[in-house]
Amino acid sequence: METSYECGQRGRAKRRFYRRFPHAVRMVAAVCALAAAVALCGYRIYVVNEEAIRFPTEYYQLGETASLDGCFIDTVEELTDGYAVTVDSVQVLSYNEYIRMYGIDTSGVVEGLDGKSVICLGITISNSAPESKPQGGINALGVGLMLPGSATLFMIDSHLWSQAEENVREGQAGISVLPQSTYSTHIPFTAALLTEHVNDEYAPYLQNVPSGTYELRLSEVPIKKVIQIPISA
Repeated sequence: METSYECGQRGRAKRRFYRRFPHAVRMVAAVCALAAAVALCGYRIYVVNEEAIRFPTEYYQLGETASLDGCFIDTVEELTDGYAVTVDSVQVLSYNEYIRMYGIDTSGVVEGLDGKSVICLGITISNSAPESKPQGGINALGVGLMLPGSATLFMIDSHLWSQAEENVREGQAGISVLPQSTYSTHIPFTAALLTEHVNDEYAPYLQNVPSGTYELRLSEVPIKKVIQIPISA
């Protein structure tokens, strides 16, 4: 057991320490407060992740029909009730090959654009909604081809698509089909994340298509509708 003399000595030593190092106490308190804040932040992130809404995913294969059933990418106002999508075929083409095969004016080829840069999907879109219902449509700006496990992303190329379809306009935001009708087309997808020739006006057509099993994202909410598409470039 400490004597009163030893206790007094220890108390005086503490006071001398605090006088010599006045910031020590504040530093220790700050470190403790920071540690507590980090722990609290980590706990909050854990809780948010645990409580986050997780939407189920439905996978489809080439040739299978994905019914959207009101599922959408960005907003329920897309009105996809009755819409269904089937990917009938897939081709890896160059810009010039797409123009020669599907272009309205097949003379619109561009010298040098012969690399395999375009993923061309033969797609059938149907709308089984009653004729009394609004036409609705699919968010063309949100539909993309992703290669899981990589940064590879291909988006609809409305510029190139407009060379093959009179009703398509460059920058078109939606794909709409009349109720009780079906529409088949060949939609070109090109690289959205450029890694080569980034300052070239034809940069998307100078990026080679990587091989792999891509995912065509048709909707995000309340069910993710994904068509898996194997591509061998």
